[in-house]
Amino acid sequence: IAAQAQADVTKIGAQSEADRANIQTQGDVDIAKIVQNVCSVTHPLLSEKNLKTNVTKEGKNFKIKANSDLVFDAIQNLLSNAVKYGEPRRTIEIAIQDLDHQLKVSVTDFGYGISIEDQKKVFDKFFRVKSNAKSAREKGTGLGLAYVREIMNKHNGEIELESNQSIGTRFTLVFPKVSSRTEVTSE
Repeated sequence: IAAQAQADVTKIGAQSEADRANIQTQGDVDIAKIVQNVCSVTHPLLSEKNLKTNVTKEGKNFKIKANSDLVFDAIQNLLSNAVKYGEPRRTIEIAIQDLDHQLKVSVTDFGYGISIEDQKKVFDKFFRVKSNAKSAREKGTGLGLAYVREIMNKHNGEIELESNQSIGTRFTLVFPKVSSRTEVTSE
């Protein structure tokens, strides 16, 4: 785990601000297909905890200019966290929204939730939620959400966080549909 953590840190910090402004894309990426692929790959984890996913789509055009590998990594990280941080026998909701100038992908876990205090730190490298005893027991490096935030930065996008008792935690990836300066590659 320590070696993987170091590799993730290196991956996250590998590009400078100047590099980000000049990244190249692999082309049009269909977010709905990536979500479907992530759900397929994550199926064994879902089955272990008797979890289901419910994917909803609003709109018609789910394509953006992006790096498909990085987008896959971001969505898989959010779904993996949703599996980890909640009780068995839940349905995790994934919503894809085609809006005028952006595309949103939300993952709602109906799990343990994240305290207000921890929400301020959850995107920091190596931070692990400790305010919830059940969350604290889960294994992890504390790098996943920092990596997702870096992926969204590379796409000139954002990651939003909402957490309360009724939804557990919802992370939303916000991708711009058109960006004059972004082209994205993986390192």
